[in-house]
Amino acid sequence: MGELTSWAWLLLLAQLLFYVSCASAIASCFLLCLIKLLPSASGGEIIAARYHTFLISYGQWMSLIGLLAVSLYFLLSVGAFAESGFTGMFDSTIFSIIWESPLGSVASYRLFAFLILFLCFLFIAKFYEDLTTINYTKYIALILVVVALYLLARSFSRSGHSVELPLALQYVLSLHVFLAMVWIGSLYPLYKACSQLSNNVLYSLMHNFGNYAMWLVCTLLVAGLIILYSLLHSLEEFITTIYGQWFIGKLVGVFLVLLLALRHKIYLSPALFDKRNASAQLAVSIKVEAILVTVVLFFTYIVSNLVGPEHLSH
Repeated sequence: MGELTSWAWLLLLAQLLFYVSCASAIASCFLLCLIKLLPSASGGEIIAARYHTFLISYGQWMSLIGLLAVSLYFLLSVGAFAESGFTGMFDSTIFSIIWESPLGSVASYRLFAFLILFLCFLFIAKFYEDLTTINYTKYIALILVVVALYLLARSFSRSGHSVELPLALQYVLSLHVFLAMVWIGSLYPLYKACSQLSNNVLYSLMHNFGNYAMWLVCTLLVAGLIILYSLLHSLEEFITTIYGQWFIGKLVGVFLVLLLALRHKIYLSPALFDKRNASAQLAVSIKVEAILVTVVLFFTYIVSNLVGPEHLSH
């Protein structure tokens, strides 16, 4: 892969910031829908009163940070291409060239999506309690959210080495990344729930999340295996090449994250009814999972941007 330049490190940090903001904004939408589905008998109305405000505010801030991260990544790309120091980030000629490239297309997708999400979160903040009675307005907001989520998901298959994939595989990749974003982005809100909610309400939230997560993870793994099978020429080549080695590192991280998620589902969530400090144990475990996810995101950036499938033959 070679030594990373200063520009590459800055691009890495900007991309990681985008990953985090994107996952968080997507997960905020998912969790806002999820808490609306909780039965009132388990304290769903308590969550709506104490927790939805945090989710909305979190989604708003992550949407704004996403706008910043996408803009920063694009400007850093301009600067890296111009090779004239940080002033090159504002070179109008290079800016125009890159804006017309696939990188510019991806940036426009993401900027538009984050702007839509930010405006929708503002709408939800004002009308959340009345969403069950609002007629056409809530459906317009829902459609806009779906459009924004589609643009974010689709942008992942229009950047890096994925642009060389057949169209069907690009959509499989978009689905794979989108589901991963839902899972990853839910970690911090769930961590906050451990300190904000009572154990019975927290159990209800974790139980419902776990039920959806089972289907999410299964679909995530199937999509990932389809993509891996399409790229894999031979097992020996995959193990001995730069691309394969980085991909294996990513898979190890994902496997560890899955083990922790399984521990949450089987042991820690049911313990909320039996142990007084179960919520604190769950919070610590989620924090460890978040650290592992950060490592996985680092490997994902390397695999997607700095090494590619062409390294399978090197």
